[in-house]
Order: sequence, then C-alpha cells, then structure tokens
Amino acid sequence: MAAPVLPPFRLRFSSAATLLGMLGLAGCQMGGYQDSVPPSTGVQPLKGLAQNASVRRNAMGAPLIESSSFHDALFTLGYVHAGDRIEQMLAMRLLAQGRLAELAGSEALDIDRLMRAANLKQNAAQQYADASPRLKRFFEVYARGVNAYLFRYRDKLPANLASSGYRPEYWKPEDSALIFNLYAFSQSVNLQEELSALTLAQKVGNDKLPWLLPGAPDEPLAEAEVEKLKGLNLSSQLPGLPALAAASQKLADLDLLGSPGSANLALGPQRSRSGKSLLASDSRAAWALSPVQIHTGRYQVAGLSLPGLPIVLAGYNGKLAWSSSAVMADN
Repeated sequence: MAAPVLPPFRLRFSSAATLLGMLGLAGCQMGGYQDSVPPSTGVQPLKGLAQNASVRRNAMGAPLIESSSFHDALFTLGYVHAGDRIEQMLAMRLLAQGRLAELAGSEALDIDRLMRAANLKQNAAQQYADASPRLKRFFEVYARGVNAYLFRYRDKLPANLASSGYRPEYWKPEDSALIFNLYAFSQSVNLQEELSALTLAQKVGNDKLPWLLPGAPDEPLAEAEVEKLKGLNLSSQLPGLPALAAASQKLADLDLLGSPGSANLALGPQRSRSGKSLLASDSRAAWALSPVQIHTGRYQVAGLSLPGLPIVLAGYNGKLAWSSSAVMADN
C-alpha cells in the first residue's frame, strides 16, 4: 500500500492585495516550506489505499494519478489536492461556513455575516443527504485522502497556517458538497449585482435604475425589476443596506472564483486542423483551479479540478469534453 510521490506542484499566483492573496491561499507550497510538502521522489506508505497508486508530475507540475483502482485514484486525488492546496481548501471551507475570521482575523467578520445569511451550509447538507449512495462513497473516499495528508502533516502545516494558530478540522464528505455550493454561488454573482442595484436606487431613485443598468443591446430595459421596488422606501426600510453592500464588495474583492462574464466556443471537426471537434471556455478562476490527469483501469480524464471537490470541472475523458463557467443566474 504505497504511493510514489514525485515533484510537488509549486506555482505562484498574483492576486493583487486581496485577502486571499495576503493569506497566500492560492497554493500552500510557496516559498520553501518543505515540511508540509510530500517528498518529491520515492515511495510513501499511506493507510487507506486498497492497493497502490502512483503520482507523476509534468514539467508544469500538473499531477498524473495512475491506479488500477478507481477507489485509490479518488483517495490519491484528495491527498494530492491537500498537498498542493490545503490552505486554499481550508479557507474556502471557512468562507462557505461563515467562519473565515477564524483564520483571517476581524477584517473578515462582515464577510462571515454575509455568508452565514446566504446559508450555503444548509443547502450543502440537503444536497449531500439527497445524493446517491454511490456519489456519497466518492466523497467519502476523497475525504479520507485529504485527511491522510492532514494527519501526516498535522504538526508540519504550511507556514501561513502554522503561524495563524488555526488548527484545521478533518475534512468531511459534506465539506466537498459545501465547496460545490460555494463554487455555484461565486459563479452566479447575482447577490452582489442585486445589492449594488439597490444601493444605486437608494441614491438616484427607482425610476432611473433601468437606464443605469442596461442589459444586452437587444434586450429591453429592466422595467419589471423596478416594479418590484414600488412602495418600498429604500432609505427608511433598508437602513443597513450600505453596510451590506460594503460586505458584498469585500466578498467580490476576494476574486474567489472569477468575475462575471463568460465565453464558450465549440468547433466542428470540419473546421479544426486535427479533424476533431474542439471545445473551449474561459476560466476567470485559473488561480483557484488545479490541472490533473487520472488514469485507472477503466477510466481516464484530464482537465481542471477545484481542490476540495473530487470532480473535474472542465476536461476530456477520451470520448467527451465538457466545461464549466459563469452563469450569472438569479439564484
């Protein structure tokens, strides 16, 4: 039961003066904190593997996970995600729970209040409860892989975590459902837009709002949205709106998983040099995503994953390609 581990993924991300940037949450293996990095070569015994798995890295540091067992591939993905991005994973979990101040300090309290009001934890708990037994098993195996890392390096956490005094709880399968909810929440950006519109209406009046927030050139003005505000005195009935909007802006400034807007492109095989169909989509969240390849006896996939989720969000499995990007839904 051993997993050879090869060169760790070390990338630097510049996320200008945001809270996540200050905490170094875009990847814990920055600088020279080798105590928290799995060894670059050799064999490392891990409890939890049914058989064995190997991890190799390409020149860019992206891992290739190979195993004859799908169980072991999922377990190893959890271990590799934690080894590469444990700070990011823990910060996202705390953010989704409304507990980021435990790691980031008092400046995150406003964000925590907003996230507790959004109550992603309740949504995630319900989604996990409704999931199929098979999907739950996937999340459980992945969580065991994350916890194998947390246990092995419990006294050798990355420098930012160690210096903060924060002691992370072990990863639960439900935490991955929570990260999925956070991802969906971040890709809608609807809450931020609604609060900004209310703040604007408070200053200029409801009647001018449709003209200041136009949609696409071929869409009519959003008169129906203004109808919803009729009879509401924004100044007296929503006294806490400025503070709420400020907290929403703080959340937006984290640049967690990208900004609004999305572009997708599909190309038929007759138009490509290779003679095969092509699919492309932008990702405004490149710093948060982690490239990965997984090969098992029955399955193979390559693409972009979000640490904390045992899912490839955008990738190719040899037959089908898929992608994920912002939807800006009113949810």
